[in-house]
Amino acid sequence: MQTIKPVILLDLDNTLFDTPSYRKSVFTKIGNFSVCQEIYDEMMRGRGYFLPEAFAKIVSERLGKRKEKIMDILFDPKTFKDKLHKEVLGSLKKLTLIGEVGILSQGDKKFQSAKIVHFQHLLNSSHVHIVTDKKLDMLSIFKNLSDYKVYFVDDILPMLQAAKKIDPSIVTIWVKRGRYAQEQKEIPGFKPDVEIVDLKEVIRIVRLYS
Repeated sequence: MQTIKPVILLDLDNTLFDTPSYRKSVFTKIGNFSVCQEIYDEMMRGRGYFLPEAFAKIVSERLGKRKEKIMDILFDPKTFKDKLHKEVLGSLKKLTLIGEVGILSQGDKKFQSAKIVHFQHLLNSSHVHIVTDKKLDMLSIFKNLSDYKVYFVDDILPMLQAAKKIDPSIVTIWVKRGRYAQEQKEIPGFKPDVEIVDLKEVIRIVRLYS
């Protein structure tokens, strides 16, 4: 009997990448944490994701700092690497031995792409999806994976619910770490297939379900 190849699609922020720690680090380096946080919050309420160019422009105007310097801080490769959760690289290496690993992330393409540079060699390029509206683009992404056993790992319950509605066979894995995940309310009638707190657990889950 032919085995169906697993595909593991991973969210970036708060799943692989410690986003709150990153913000704290770069906002402090810019020189005014509270103003940066205020601008960030305004942007998230308006857009739903972070736009580094727009952020740097507003911060530059409010704080009188060079936009180019702010962009350098935001895109510092060392900061991106340091803010990966500690188990990510080792877990991804093991996952590549049992399936094809990809990304399904929402946000600014240039910014999100910079976060994956340090482990891009572990990803299957055909499964890397950085989109501006994850829920909207899910349908076509998952439709193209109908020949695979799909595992979708995210920290946001409505995203997992949306995936399950598209294809009930998708194994939904909720990364329940960080303040945002802990504060999310349950969705009536929906429960993710698995809850985890560490990416290492995905290895066991893929082996169990495959």
